[in-house]
Amino acid sequence: VEFSENRAISYGGGAVYVNNASVAFNSVEFASNLSKYNGGAVALYAANKAIFKNVKSDADSAENDGAFLFASAGDISVYDSEIKNGVAAGNGGAMAFTNGSASQVIRTVFEGNSAANGGAIYANTASGNTLVHSSTFIHNTASKGGALTVAGESTLGLYNTVAKLNSAEYGGVLCISDDGTKADVNALTVSGNTASVA
Repeated sequence: VEFSENRAISYGGGAVYVNNASVAFNSVEFASNLSKYNGGAVALYAANKAIFKNVKSDADSAENDGAFLFASAGDISVYDSEIKNGVAAGNGGAMAFTNGSASQVIRTVFEGNSAANGGAIYANTASGNTLVHSSTFIHNTASKGGALTVAGESTLGLYNTVAKLNSAEYGGVLCISDDGTKADVNALTVSGNTASVA
């Protein structure tokens, strides 16, 4: 299944909008979808559970947050996927997790994504946790957090992951902002990342 060149001009989800329901995507491709708001390809609002497995996203974009995926609340799992060339004018060049959403991202590649905050992933979830494991971040860019930004008293777990050639003004790989925000980082391999502001 492929969703390509779809548009959302109001609330979000250039290809798919989910509200107060569960959804699963397996071996689905998204390309060149656009949202005038959140979630260039997929927007989840109060999703009970959402699973993405073997998903590919290329050149999806959002004029606000989450070029591929925007999630407000819910339990989100992403496995064995590739998210490339996404552009968000706001937060999360690939994915943006907000409002208590709990997410896990495993064995997923993020390449060439860009945003103002969180070139690939932006997490501002308060009570929700974001786990990233065994994933790769390459050539992502942002003003803050070339690969990832975590904010708003959120908790990030970043494990057994590779980050290379990402860039930002602040935090070539990771930007942590706001009091109470926590990040637990273990077995992170970094090379060639840059931050232009010391």
